[in-house]
Amino acid sequence: MHRHELSIHSDTRPYVCPIVTCPRHKKGWPREDNRNRHFKTMHANESSQGVTGSSFAEVDSCGNALGRKRKRESEHRRVQPEQEVKGNSSTPSNLESEILELRAERAKWTMAEAELTKYKERYRELEERYMRMERRYEERERRYEEREKGYEERERRYQESEKRNSPGK
Repeated sequence: MHRHELSIHSDTRPYVCPIVTCPRHKKGWPREDNRNRHFKTMHANESSQGVTGSSFAEVDSCGNALGRKRKRESEHRRVQPEQEVKGNSSTPSNLESEILELRAERAKWTMAEAELTKYKERYRELEERYMRMERRYEERERRYEEREKGYEERERRYQESEKRNSPGK
């Protein structure tokens, strides 16, 4: 009954994962056996690197609780080295290298975004320049048509005056 009260009705979680990079290092469990089972199944192949001192002494290198008999976990629940997915290891050195890779990739994206912004600005400038040239062309075309109409009007008036002034016909 006491075990049930601790695990269900208590807000305290004093048993944390000894691996510093594990999310359960902060969250923890209300019962020691849950922590030991987690360590045995999730961190069976990890070295003691990144392990906090006090809570690690309570489990051995295989994750078994010291001084207790435990059933061996079935093989399908154990994490095998060949089953680990590349990049999912939580050792600090791998995490640091992944962080550096992500930072480098983010820097490349930032540079690409800056270059894209530059090209967009240049495109906008060229588009504005094209529109100004288009308006100038249309204005010149309009003036040319007006001039042509003026020439045609003068030519028509000249022809009429010639007809009036011509003798004899």
